[in-house]
Amino acid sequence: MDTFYESSMLIINEKELLQKVQTHNNVHEITVQVPGGLRKRALKIADFLENAGYTVFISADPCYGACDLKEQGDLLIHVGHTRMYSPHIPVIFAEVYDDYDFIPFQK
Repeated sequence: MDTFYESSMLIINEKELLQKVQTHNNVHEITVQVPGGLRKRALKIADFLENAGYTVFISADPCYGACDLKEQGDLLIHVGHTRMYSPHIPVIFAEVYDDYDFIPFQK
């Protein structure tokens, strides 16, 4: 399996995410931070990363965007937002894609 599906529309490429995690040396503890609408996704990401040998924490704090990073652990995976500043710990900004076809609604 190469993707996580929250619903039929939202996709995170797990293969790409793991490759990004593996580029960071000496990472043992990973914190996953997601906005409220993607909370279920955090559990799937944590399971996947734990199966790859990492200790994973899920931030339960509210998340208001990339300016509100939870800087804990060796690495932060921040889902759904893009980099706004350089944090104190390494951060992977995991992209979320929508595979829904909006073209029929544009007509």
